[in-house]
Amino acid sequence: MTTGVLNYPRRPLTERERGIRETIDRIGDTHPPYIYVSPADAGTLQGVINSLTNGGVIWLDAGTYAGDLIFSGAGNVTLMGVGRDATVLTGSILIQTNQIRLDNLWVMGTGKSYGIKIFKSGAGPNRNEFKLVRVGGTTSSADGPSGPGVWLDGGILNVFDHCLIAFNGGHGVYVNTSDAGGVWTTNVNTFRDCTINGNDAYGVVTETGADGVAGMQQNVFIGGNIEDNAHGAAYIGNSYYTRFENVDFESAINLGGTFSGSGSSGFGGWLITGDSSTYILIMNCGFSSTGDTGRVFNIQSCSYCRFDNNRIDGQLARMDVGIFDENCTHCTANGNSLTTRTTASGSDLVSARWIRNAGQNRGWSS
Repeated sequence: MTTGVLNYPRRPLTERERGIRETIDRIGDTHPPYIYVSPADAGTLQGVINSLTNGGVIWLDAGTYAGDLIFSGAGNVTLMGVGRDATVLTGSILIQTNQIRLDNLWVMGTGKSYGIKIFKSGAGPNRNEFKLVRVGGTTSSADGPSGPGVWLDGGILNVFDHCLIAFNGGHGVYVNTSDAGGVWTTNVNTFRDCTINGNDAYGVVTETGADGVAGMQQNVFIGGNIEDNAHGAAYIGNSYYTRFENVDFESAINLGGTFSGSGSSGFGGWLITGDSSTYILIMNCGFSSTGDTGRVFNIQSCSYCRFDNNRIDGQLARMDVGIFDENCTHCTANGNSLTTRTTASGSDLVSARWIRNAGQNRGWSS
């Protein structure tokens, strides 16, 4: 915006002043706009998004915004709320382009098949950012999506920072690829200090998609907590380099659910399941349970997996609290501590607990 003598001259402009005015006007014509949309104008929000052909920032107030949203244009658009629990979007969000930013808002996804989905056929939407975003229902999945909260279907280099992904009807975070072209995998996505809890299936799933493409790679979960998800904390199938570091894993339920995705034989009763994957790294994490969880982890037919420097506490029904099965190769467990004392029934099994490594070419286990 220009002010003062350049807007309301009391004399003719000098050449220098005219040049400054023209420069400011030119910048004003090309700079991405800042647009405010009130809850009363929620019906115009999709149109505003579509109008930002050069990017921009859309400010949302406290209140409810109904309707699904699709980001499919040029990208570089920010949707900014005033609080994770204050600005509520009741529909779902589909992101088909790059550099979309969601900040300080709640994507409830009521009755939808997902909360947030990143997908475009033949492309890998990338470098999208989500900060202080809530995805899912209120205290149960009844008013959230029927499917996953966050669905990364071909997304690359996306970052979730201090998000709450809770009370969704499917998995909290679902990583796969369904592109019929069989080209795109879902790689190098990062979840930092996020809470993933209370979801009706797993907290996190990475798996081969419907097109049979394996190799979901470099998906990382750092800090935060993953707890009280109905089928367990995580199922990692047909993936490469999935890392959990400094994550607090908790369960207050008896995990008896199963997962019927591709490559799965229906695992249940433990927090982390790995199947036909390479480099599942679980490091410096805390595990606790108050519901006779079967085991902390069950790693099957995997290679080069590590379970290092973790703390295990709580009620575990099995004496072998973690397993690398006989089809694993080069898998190790080092430097872990066990402070659990009893099962839920009161049995003291601490003296008989261990991590069982039945794999091949293994290192030592603690």
